[in-house]
Amino acid sequence: MRPASTELPFQIPVLIADHQLAAAIRDLRMYMEDHPSEGAVDAINAIENDYQLMLSYARQGYQDPSREILYKHLQQRLLRLCLSLQVRHWIEKLPFFRNADMGTGVTKLLSPIRMKEQLESFVSEMAMLSLETDEVRHEKSREVHRLHQDFLTCLFNRLVVDRPWSETDQQFYEELFLSPTLDRLDVLLMVSAVTLSAVQTFDLPKFITLLHVYQRSTDPYVRQRALVGWVFALQSDDHLTDEPENMVQEACRDAQVVQDVIDLQKQLIFCVQTKQDNEEIQKDIIPSLMKNNNFTISRDGIITEKEDDIMESILNPDAEDQRMEEVEKGIRKMMEMQKAGSDIYFGGFSHMKRFPFFYKAANWFCPFYPDHPAIAKVTEKLGPSGFMTNLVQYGPFCDSDKYSFALAMSSIVDRIPDNLKEMMGNAEALGPVMEEQQRQDEAYIRRMYLQDLYRFYTLNESAVGLVNPFKRERYVVVGNEDFFETDVARRYPELCLFFIKNHCDDAFEQLQRRSMPYLNMSQRLAYAEWFLESGKQTNQAVQLLEEMMKEDPDNEQVNRYMARAYYASMDYVRACTTYENLYKRYPEKPSYALNYAITLSKNERFEEAVQILYQLDFEHPSQHVTRGLAWALMGQRKLEQAEREYNKLLASSPATIDYLNAGYCQWFKGDIPKAISLFRTFLKQHRDVGDKIDLRDEMENDCSMLRIYGISNTDKGIMCDLVME
Repeated sequence: MRPASTELPFQIPVLIADHQLAAAIRDLRMYMEDHPSEGAVDAINAIENDYQLMLSYARQGYQDPSREILYKHLQQRLLRLCLSLQVRHWIEKLPFFRNADMGTGVTKLLSPIRMKEQLESFVSEMAMLSLETDEVRHEKSREVHRLHQDFLTCLFNRLVVDRPWSETDQQFYEELFLSPTLDRLDVLLMVSAVTLSAVQTFDLPKFITLLHVYQRSTDPYVRQRALVGWVFALQSDDHLTDEPENMVQEACRDAQVVQDVIDLQKQLIFCVQTKQDNEEIQKDIIPSLMKNNNFTISRDGIITEKEDDIMESILNPDAEDQRMEEVEKGIRKMMEMQKAGSDIYFGGFSHMKRFPFFYKAANWFCPFYPDHPAIAKVTEKLGPSGFMTNLVQYGPFCDSDKYSFALAMSSIVDRIPDNLKEMMGNAEALGPVMEEQQRQDEAYIRRMYLQDLYRFYTLNESAVGLVNPFKRERYVVVGNEDFFETDVARRYPELCLFFIKNHCDDAFEQLQRRSMPYLNMSQRLAYAEWFLESGKQTNQAVQLLEEMMKEDPDNEQVNRYMARAYYASMDYVRACTTYENLYKRYPEKPSYALNYAITLSKNERFEEAVQILYQLDFEHPSQHVTRGLAWALMGQRKLEQAEREYNKLLASSPATIDYLNAGYCQWFKGDIPKAISLFRTFLKQHRDVGDKIDLRDEMENDCSMLRIYGISNTDKGIMCDLVME
């Protein structure tokens, strides 16, 4: 069993799970001496007294048929006390929890029944307002929303710092979140609060609540928030009991649950790549859009349209069309990224999270609605334009960004001309319109919520120190051991190929070992290719391909990858043998002949290599063939002929490596100035593209060729120093 937690109170939950109650009680008392907490001493005294009574009966040899049940109950009580102290630790240590604890307000001592009544009364009040006149309804509505939002903010804070739940608590909140008498927005906000709490400190009843709400709710918005909640919370589970694993296995008997978890994992990849995508947009797309637009921005921020350049229209009549094509290309690229799942708006809105609105944690998760007290004034000022309604219905942004948009509008709304306000009432003013069917799609709903969460953990300064589900050690959620015995694990190969496709090497590395039992032939080949391309796990590629060779020794594709893997691992003998087999079986394919000849040279069988390469040069001439032939000729000590081949390469689009090899040829011939010049060109071309290169390392790689010409370590050192002069 792995350690329970690196945070306080250390190893105590492990002792509880390992049925070492006496040791757990002793250690918890020691911890409490240094970290006193109100009511904790009375609680542990009661637990210890009950346990001593159980020990007394056991000492007397009394066989209690209820002993197992009572012991488990003691474990639960002690674990709840331990988790309560953990929450108290977070409140003392982390600003986010400290602020939440101070912000519970009227809800701190509110009973569950009174809480439910308060939430239901809001729905009733809003319904009753429909009977009022427009003017009265407007005024009363604003006040009702203000009071209710204040209550929700306090309730959100209470749920974040709430003590560990009992089974009774779990049943109450589950029924509350599924109740048809509550406003959907209230439920969504509460589900997010429970998620934050359970992610920070795993609490089984909170996990069960989120799982059951996901399974039983008919509201797609509630379902998706609950899904994200229980999956994220599972990453904080220290596996002290089997109950979460058993519940996950049971849930994953449903194919839709499996599909939702798989889709969630894929969307998480796009979240963790948000900054990378934003860098691409800022570096490659935005400059092109700015360069090719027809506007200028003055130092005062005044936007003016550029006058047409008469000379350009004469000298380059197609310039305008070319600019438009570049702009459309950039916009099309961004739309393709968004369609694939990228968070293309993060860069712009990341600078708009400093409004006082975001000082309250609840507002990062509050579903967008125009009557929110923080934006009610801008909603009113925009009047009947329909802008706020369109923002809700059609805006392609997550809720957090919608609030940023509306708050930014509030600072300029008084200066917007009426005709522009009217234009803003057009849905297209917000950019690409989201169709109704797409907005109701659960994958879209989940993606928008994940973007809200990502912004909270990434941009909110008070979130520093919180357990972050988007960190490297957590975002591969399907790698949690609770999924190992489910159909989610059978989908690991699919996910790993998705990671490869989206260049998420880190996620692939975390999951690939667990996916091995489920791989088919084509998937194993894809893995082998990744191992080889990454250059990190060549030995794994060899091992995987050797297993495949045993299963299907005549498979051409497997043999091709096998030869490549041997070559990459510098096992040139076996690489040569494998390429020879391919060359003889498929004589019509020149690539096998070329690779066979190259591996012959690697094994210093230059004469055989030259024969094959001369034939290839006649039948299928190419730079690759010329490069291989020049090297083999050099190995035969035929420097004049090798020089002619290198001159051909250098005269026509040479590769960088050609300057190095041609430098060797001149060095071996004794033309030191030419060799130095070629070596310098080789190094310069590498450095021009940012590659770190050392000529000594290159010489070490080619030591077998240098040995043929008697080049000593002293010779190498002198040449390197001459090149660096």
